[in-house]
Amino acid sequence: MYRFGVGLLFLHALASTLGAQHGRVHGRADRSVQPQPIVPDAGEVSSPAQPQLDPEARGPGVLRAQILLDRAHFSCGQMDGVFGSNLQKTVTAFQQDRHLPLTGAIDVATWAALNADRAPALTNYSITPEDEKGPFVQVPSSMGAAGPVAIPGLPLTAR
Repeated sequence: MYRFGVGLLFLHALASTLGAQHGRVHGRADRSVQPQPIVPDAGEVSSPAQPQLDPEARGPGVLRAQILLDRAHFSCGQMDGVFGSNLQKTVTAFQQDRHLPLTGAIDVATWAALNADRAPALTNYSITPEDEKGPFVQVPSSMGAAGPVAIPGLPLTAR
């Protein structure tokens, strides 16, 4: 029993060390260190000429893939230009649906299928004075006056 416990402690320590070396810490959410946001260039994101993208890639090509997958009804969640685990699962589901090789990467075959959508991924738009005039829909006053909604099992706290 003693050897088993020491073995588990060793494996846990090894996994923690390896995770820390690769910038990953499992078991807790460390919100103090956030990655720098991707600042997209509409021209780069809209360009269909993109390289193969593998998990952990970042940049305009990843954002293009996220947008095109979402348009194809394969949402990976937040469109942040980061190739994380949600995007990898989404890419694999898209590849399976389109009968493409299941690589989990955005490879040549996957780009070809995604680039069938020829609309620009991003466009620049300036809000005009006409846009500012509306029409706008009034929010019913009863929506704000109702106060907080009680959810069973969760305590209601004042803000």
